[in-house]
Amino acid sequence: VSAVDEVNRLTKRISEINKQIRTLEAHQYNHANQLRDERDSLELALQKLVGTDITKSGIQSMSDINSNVADYNEHYTITLGGMVLVDNGTYHKLVTDPAAGSAAGMEAVYYRFPDYSTIDITKNVTEGKLGALLDLRGRTLGGNRGEAQDGILQEYIDKLDALARGMIQAVNTLYASSSDTLMVSDTVGDTVGLNPEQRQIPLRNLHPGLAYNPIQDGDMIFSVYDLTGKHTKDFVVSVKDSMNLDSLIAEINNTFSVEGVDARAFIELGTLKVESGSSGNGGAEVGGVLIKADNSLVVEALDITAYKDLSIVDQVDLPFEIRNGSFKVNVFNDNGEVLASRSIMIDKDSEDPMYSTIAGIVTQINMANIDDNGDNDMTNDVDDLI
Repeated sequence: VSAVDEVNRLTKRISEINKQIRTLEAHQYNHANQLRDERDSLELALQKLVGTDITKSGIQSMSDINSNVADYNEHYTITLGGMVLVDNGTYHKLVTDPAAGSAAGMEAVYYRFPDYSTIDITKNVTEGKLGALLDLRGRTLGGNRGEAQDGILQEYIDKLDALARGMIQAVNTLYASSSDTLMVSDTVGDTVGLNPEQRQIPLRNLHPGLAYNPIQDGDMIFSVYDLTGKHTKDFVVSVKDSMNLDSLIAEINNTFSVEGVDARAFIELGTLKVESGSSGNGGAEVGGVLIKADNSLVVEALDITAYKDLSIVDQVDLPFEIRNGSFKVNVFNDNGEVLASRSIMIDKDSEDPMYSTIAGIVTQINMANIDDNGDNDMTNDVDDLI
């Protein structure tokens, strides 16, 4: 039973009791004490539900000796926001209907007059259980999507939307162009972010002009995952500080080919990226390739935030702390129904970059052969719909 239906039930019963009291106490020595007790109980329930105003007048003693004898000319009213719900033996119903311009399921509270015309009193209901529910949902409906424009719940939704937009923007910015402010010089003119001369500079000479710190001889360890996200193997790419960016990319791609991995590395907008698929090297299709470790300091030097440990990223590159745990990526249709849902794991302490880097989080979201819906259909999951 809805709160409005319960209000109507209570006011109807109170109006019936008023009639019964008037009929019973029309006889001078009859007292409807039981009915009055029941009405008191119903009044209390109504107050808790909507916080009405109750007015009783005209009660007078007919005897100086026995004050329990009343004149039975009591005038009784219950009002809500200035509208009369009970007038002695008559009650007026409240109804709910979709508000003009509101989204599906968003209803307003209306007062119904005897001629069946109505007036919206949603903003007048400020107390009791129903008032609390409206405080939570909001009273002003409309906007572009017909949703509540105020209310505690909408306030939290707005804050969550702002947080989500901020996180999406931060991840996209970090993943797509984390280092172009440093790695792109005034002479950059092509789409890859570095002119041919810059791409031929030895890695050891990129600092301090084009890198955050010197690059040294060392190894980059890459982790490979199948299409279900399962880790399959690691392999090493040796880095020499005498290499340039072009020869480093060539060495990484050659190793991909030797290891039989369909992936390619490239420089775009001044940062190193690794992309699975479309390499043309004849390797096996994979779900992702991530940088697991790098003692050559290429990742640090080029500020490739997507491949840094999250324990470092959330202290330097993000305005908020990333915590260990999980979150869900849900895809909705236009009616707000969930089409697919995928849990994403974060573990900043893990040695597996799938769970400890931004690139790993993005890879989890985009992983192709995960049956999110459990329906053996690999075409309607999160990676297919976003």
